[in-house]
Amino acid sequence: MADEGDSKGMIAQEERELRRVFDHLAGFRLKKKLGQGIASLKERKSQLEFSNSNFSSNSAPIFDAAGKKMTQPEIVAELHEVEAEIEHHTAELAALNAASTARVIKSEDLYDAIKALGKVCSKKEIADMIWEADENLDGAVDWEELRGMFNRNLLDKTELEPVNLFNVVQFMTYDKKLCGTITADDTMAILFARYGQAQLETKMKTLFGDSDELSFVNYLDRVGKQRKPKKVPPTN
Repeated sequence: MADEGDSKGMIAQEERELRRVFDHLAGFRLKKKLGQGIASLKERKSQLEFSNSNFSSNSAPIFDAAGKKMTQPEIVAELHEVEAEIEHHTAELAALNAASTARVIKSEDLYDAIKALGKVCSKKEIADMIWEADENLDGAVDWEELRGMFNRNLLDKTELEPVNLFNVVQFMTYDKKLCGTITADDTMAILFARYGQAQLETKMKTLFGDSDELSFVNYLDRVGKQRKPKKVPPTN
């Protein structure tokens, strides 16, 4: 007999965490590219500022993209250009993060996000995950599709529902720091809200075993083994 927590749909706490995961995944590749670009520009800005402030002593020479030593006017000019680029990219990233509609999770977003957690998937594996939730067959997953997929898996008693995408995003609902590792403390609040105090210890033991934490790869392996093996029909 299934536990009560295994047969009810998404609870409010899970939905809040799932929304956070969707916001993280939607446009992940572009947000990552913009973030890396901003970090690189800020590093260049620091170098330019230091060289400019110490130019008279000639103790901090700086070079342009062609490897030519820069004059002070050239330093100041590039500094203004870099500051403008930082402002532009920062505004673009803020707009992307603030957008609440017309956002989707594409294959490249899912690939990069999973890779950041420590696992590299093939293009087919990623495409299969997108398919699990892609109800309108546009090759991407929007919020309602992700929400529907997650809820279907929570309600599924047959274990016939595809779970690869579900397992990925469920791990991410636990992994609030998005660092690729979860601890017992990370999961306890959601498991308590779903199963209650009576089942909490059993559920924690089932998930973590004798460990205090699980990496993303370990988690996928653990939840994969918890599913009932499919019965193979006898051959004559």
